[in-house]
Amino acid sequence: NNNSNYASAKRNHVKQQRMKQTEREMQAKMIRYNILASYLLSDVPPSKYEVKFGARALRTSLTCYLNLSTSLHEQYSKMSNNFNNSASHHQQSQYKKECQTQDEIMAYMALL
Repeated sequence: NNNSNYASAKRNHVKQQRMKQTEREMQAKMIRYNILASYLLSDVPPSKYEVKFGARALRTSLTCYLNLSTSLHEQYSKMSNNFNNSASHHQQSQYKKECQTQDEIMAYMALL
């Protein structure tokens, strides 16, 4: 019975981590979208596009991403302690990908 409880807890933990990963990926896409939209709409007259709306949407996306990514390193270190070696290669490549995305988002923030 303890083994089934442990397996169930492990599955729930993995599911939560994947959900957080998906949320971070979606927020990163929203940030890229908002930057692109702001650039493409920069010449549109204010009567057709409110620049403040785009800026607010970008700030909201950045804030959400930052809140989701504050525990990124901690989450992956916990996962590496719980997984076997066969899963760790995928986990390491996913961690590197997320770190690159985090660096990209931080660069955007520095430029804005």
